[in-house]
Amino acid sequence: MTLIQMRYFLEICRLGTLSKAAAELYVSQPALTSAIRDLERQLGISIFRRVGKKLILTHDGEFLREKITPLLKSYDTVMADLSDRSSSRNNIRLAIPLMTGTILTPLVLGEFKQKYPDIKIELEEVGGIKAIQMVEREEIELALANYEKPSNDLLNYVRLFESNICFCVHKDNHLAQNDCVKIEEIAHEPLVILKGGYLTTHLIDQSFEKVKIKPNILLRTHQLYTVKNLLSKNLATSLLTKEIVADNPDIVAIELAEPIKFSCGIITKRSKTTYADTRLLLDFLIEKFHR
Repeated sequence: MTLIQMRYFLEICRLGTLSKAAAELYVSQPALTSAIRDLERQLGISIFRRVGKKLILTHDGEFLREKITPLLKSYDTVMADLSDRSSSRNNIRLAIPLMTGTILTPLVLGEFKQKYPDIKIELEEVGGIKAIQMVEREEIELALANYEKPSNDLLNYVRLFESNICFCVHKDNHLAQNDCVKIEEIAHEPLVILKGGYLTTHLIDQSFEKVKIKPNILLRTHQLYTVKNLLSKNLATSLLTKEIVADNPDIVAIELAEPIKFSCGIITKRSKTTYADTRLLLDFLIEKFHR
């Protein structure tokens, strides 16, 4: 039984279907199916039974999960500890939010890197929900997430700052001269919205649900470039933070009459050791926003 087979098996257990696990693991569904079949042949047991589209653990599968989970966790802990003791210790992995990345990324890759050039930074742009999961699974040291304090005793949370979402349009849009707009006024505008597990996207959807209006959404996309490109060509409108569009003079950010506010903070796992390099980044960010 290989480490890959163990990881595949536990991911299917967590998500319940092959399709979801394949998407999360970035492998094809046939490859995942083949890996599980090989594992069953090697062990001489049946691990899953299919109920509709879902995979349910057999009694032997439950036993296997119970034994593999602490084994894999111990392996990951040992490898992480060895990595931190090796020559590549100056390495910080962190998730950063797309919506407030324009504020945070220049600080992390600019000012912090200039101050500590020997520390390697690995950034991943993900939504707050996935970022928290990555911290919980110890795939990253910390997450900078647009999220309120998680109701999870396994995590530490330090709030950095509060931001709000604006209605963003091309300067020639008929609403561009407004100081503020109501959510009802923009519902029929052609909107392009960021897609994914972002708290900000959830808050936007909630704002329209609150007034019982279905927005005219042309596109939901993971690509911020696509959103800004459509705005700059006056082909759509969007809901973004003003910092995201500040570099484009053709795009106007209009305040909402009822603001959509959210917080950004640092999330770490309590049980995971915070090494010196990670502590430097934490202290740097806290000092920047808590002056």
